[in-house]
Amino acid sequence: MVGVPEDDRQNLVQAGHYTRMFPQENSGCGLGSKATACPESFKSPKCTPMVSAQITGFRKSWLMRLTPTQIQTACRHLRAADPVMKTMVDTVGPYTLRFERDRFAMLVRSIVSQQISTSAARAIRARLQQLAGPEGFTARNLSRFSLDELRAAGLSAQKASYVADLSARVDTGSLELRRIGRLSDEDVVAVLTQVKGIGRWTAQMFLIFALGRPDVFPHEDLGVRTAIRERYRMDGLPDKTTSLAIAAPWRPYASVATWYCWRTLDLARNTDTVATGYPS
Repeated sequence: MVGVPEDDRQNLVQAGHYTRMFPQENSGCGLGSKATACPESFKSPKCTPMVSAQITGFRKSWLMRLTPTQIQTACRHLRAADPVMKTMVDTVGPYTLRFERDRFAMLVRSIVSQQISTSAARAIRARLQQLAGPEGFTARNLSRFSLDELRAAGLSAQKASYVADLSARVDTGSLELRRIGRLSDEDVVAVLTQVKGIGRWTAQMFLIFALGRPDVFPHEDLGVRTAIRERYRMDGLPDKTTSLAIAAPWRPYASVATWYCWRTLDLARNTDTVATGYPS
């Protein structure tokens, strides 16, 4: 299928939302000549093979990584849809985010960084990297270490158990990060939040930074709320309802708008936290 990343070529149906498109005559659902199992949350017992051209009205961008062309379209949309966002886009300049290739390592970094300062997180990651040795942050490698060894690298007892759980799930194949891009945004969140220590916010960061999904809005993110407060001249941090209302015109490119919110804070603080990737 031209233009669709290999990770996203199957399961193009967002589970539960397009059952009307699947007459129940055949026993598998797939794309082109390759059939694939229906998503687990797809309730209909049978569905028919279908190429992408037949999926009328389906928003393929939900399951596809942002392309340079889509990024240009997103920036034009944001500038036209919201005058405040237009100022942010013009001030920050080009969208320079590069997506994370190592999905497992990104999740490990996310766990390590929870509720501690950036400098502390970097120090612990360096010690954990030293423990991991030349093989680095791979599930097979990290699953070899005991909780005590992980704690000796600077992780708290709780975070050591989180890293061990993530490593075990990926190593045994119960969590397939290489294929997770075939799922819808909400299904990715549902799968990842089964791992100890991974909540909705971390899963949303994975959607934005690793899968490159275009329309993710982490309304609970402190940086996003702070940028909204400052740029929309509010007295306090916006609540969920206010944040969602402000972000409504950004759809279907809320991820790009979110990055611009973060970058406006970076510029104000003279930092490059998210300029090119997930904070390290």
